[in-house]
Amino acid sequence: MNERLYKKEKRYMKWRSKLLIIILLLIFLLTFVITKVIEPTLVELCKVRAQSIGTLIANEVVQKVMHDIEYLDLVILDRDESGKIMALRANVIEMNRIASLITEQIQERNNSVGGQYVKIPLRKLHRKYIFIWKRSDDKRKTNSDRNSENRI
Repeated sequence: MNERLYKKEKRYMKWRSKLLIIILLLIFLLTFVITKVIEPTLVELCKVRAQSIGTLIANEVVQKVMHDIEYLDLVILDRDESGKIMALRANVIEMNRIASLITEQIQERNNSVGGQYVKIPLRKLHRKYIFIWKRSDDKRKTNSDRNSENRI
């Protein structure tokens, strides 16, 4: 009887160890797919989103600051005795004040933005994108390579 239990336990241990190996292989495969395929795409999406937010903030701040500024605030008119304009000089002090004000407000807005969500269209992660990627030693020419060669 003990011998029978020993054999059952041995079979159970073999089955359990095989299951553990399969689970570890699946975890390794999933990690590989995430780091080689999904991570570069996610990084690019995040960069694009950050640039978009930065551009929107910069445009809003510039429009807000420049709304009340006249052209004559940015230049100094040099006139002769008869009142004719002899030269236009840049009002560097005012330009620097405006530039520092814009920079300061952009920095404040960037700090107040907080966390943002990036939507990942999962339909883009079709199997052709997951299982095929361009290797660095791949010597085949892509269509974009051929097009750029034609333009040169």
